[in-house]
Amino acid sequence: MGMEIEMKSDARRAVPALAMALAMGLTLPAAAAAVAEHTQTIQLQPGWNAVFLEVRPEPNDAESVFGGLPIASAWTWNPRVGKIEFVEDPTEEMIESPTWLGYFPRPRPESILTNLFAVQANRAYLIKLEGTQPVVWNVTGRPEIKSYRWVPDSFNLVGFHVDPNQLPTFAQFLGPSPAHFNQPIYRLNAASEWELVNPFATQIRSGEAYWVYSKGASDYSGPIEIELDTGSAMDFGGSSQVQRMRIRNLGSAPSAVNVARIGGPAPIELSYFNFDPDTGEIAWPNMPASLTIPAQQGGELLVDLAPRRAAFTAPEVGSILMIRDGFGYRRLLAVAAKTAFAPPAFAAARQGRLPAHMAAAVTSTNPLAGLWMGTVRIQKVSESQTGSLVPTPVGKSFDFRVILHVDAVGTVRLLKEVIQLWKEGTRIPDPENPGMFVVDEPGYYVLVTDDNLLSQFEGAVLRDGQPVGYRMSTAAYDFQPQFVIMNGTFAIGSAVQTTLTLEAEAPTNPFKHRYHPDHNNRDETYTQYLEEAFVVTRQLELEFAAADPLERSQPEYGESSIGGVYRERISGLHRSDIAVEGIFMLRRASARPFLNQ
Repeated sequence: MGMEIEMKSDARRAVPALAMALAMGLTLPAAAAAVAEHTQTIQLQPGWNAVFLEVRPEPNDAESVFGGLPIASAWTWNPRVGKIEFVEDPTEEMIESPTWLGYFPRPRPESILTNLFAVQANRAYLIKLEGTQPVVWNVTGRPEIKSYRWVPDSFNLVGFHVDPNQLPTFAQFLGPSPAHFNQPIYRLNAASEWELVNPFATQIRSGEAYWVYSKGASDYSGPIEIELDTGSAMDFGGSSQVQRMRIRNLGSAPSAVNVARIGGPAPIELSYFNFDPDTGEIAWPNMPASLTIPAQQGGELLVDLAPRRAAFTAPEVGSILMIRDGFGYRRLLAVAAKTAFAPPAFAAARQGRLPAHMAAAVTSTNPLAGLWMGTVRIQKVSESQTGSLVPTPVGKSFDFRVILHVDAVGTVRLLKEVIQLWKEGTRIPDPENPGMFVVDEPGYYVLVTDDNLLSQFEGAVLRDGQPVGYRMSTAAYDFQPQFVIMNGTFAIGSAVQTTLTLEAEAPTNPFKHRYHPDHNNRDETYTQYLEEAFVVTRQLELEFAAADPLERSQPEYGESSIGGVYRERISGLHRSDIAVEGIFMLRRASARPFLNQ
């Protein structure tokens, strides 16, 4: 089939391709990351209520959100239609206006006129409650970070993100914005009438909406501006490592921005980027429950966050971050992630979409299963001349590559080479659409150590238009046949060990040389063996440390990277055994829990 294998002597060139191609291990649909939710509590009074939602309900269709409330109708202003130059009393006559979207519960006859179908976060709603008793309305959903686009030179029906325990006045909150400071503001009173407020004496209430005039264009949302790199929430999914949050202090005075984590049933563990300007050191310490960061007036904070997936208590986790400035501003941010190599990523296996022998292993996948590649750095060697087995520091360290594979049940194999290839999926005729095909068994990437199986697979990527595979290998050790099973457990706090024996006749024995008469292990007539080469035995141990041995405090440590102490005892190179010691770092290049299938 014309497949070509591209030789890679340096695994660093192959790992990026693996990281992209094998991140999910199998080409199966990934489950959505858990979304952190918050419950907003609003008290509705009989008659008209002007409310401001900070969360996006789930589900967010109007029937699900409003259907359980004793209301006559619910409305939201549609700013795309036009400007509002004055404030009217709430009235059912809004049904005739294109500037309003309305919802009418069934079985009211006007329910057929409903044109408000979805309820969104960061939006104001007018709700008319029936009856004579107030109702506590709990709305559960995801908070979203979005800047409000004001309609210029018009009143806007808006609400504000304020701290319920520290309510600011309108003048304090809107002070940094020339478009809104000292502009007219109307509040809905108990008589369901809009009344003009004094911005210097009136506090903004959490969850309440107002008519606020905007003099010119504006995107002002508060004295603290928050911007995310992507989306309206911080969702790391199963692969993203770092995301950035920009926090700008728009006020005229210094502030201390506090970021606090509100837990949930499966809270997310985070690290934050910390640079010490005095020492120049970079670290990723664990984010505490409450983190306070100074913010100068007009200044910008860059807050880089990363999930510590090794500390996750569930495959999908999420929390709410509460961001406050100490002067009444409060904004909620949803943060979610999932373990990059968690068994739920292979949900299709449990739905019968994989062969039975593979599905059984997938559903019991070890959280650290996959292909691990990295470097051993030898830093200490014993003095063999004295017979000592106590390693002492060397003048210059020695590095070599190591490759391990952990299968679904935790069995660890030491590999000397592995090739990434592609297994084509299969299709069957679509029973509902004759002439078309549907996927029967999806394709997936494979890790091959048996050269006899190469013809069964395709190349993983294209090179010069031809499918090729990646061969990753190491010259640091040799054995037969394809791998050596190691004893122990691949996990932090544990260790794995094995013994490698290199026979005297092995081509890679350091004492043997095919073309040198003094090192070919035979006499000149090639008729009898001589003791010119010796059996070499290596006892290897990798002990996994709780912290990064390079002291970098990387947030992915323990989940997609792991390291520790390396020890080895070598017999046969010298009349005395040699003990070496150092550190090692491994990075997971694939979550594939199988070899050769």
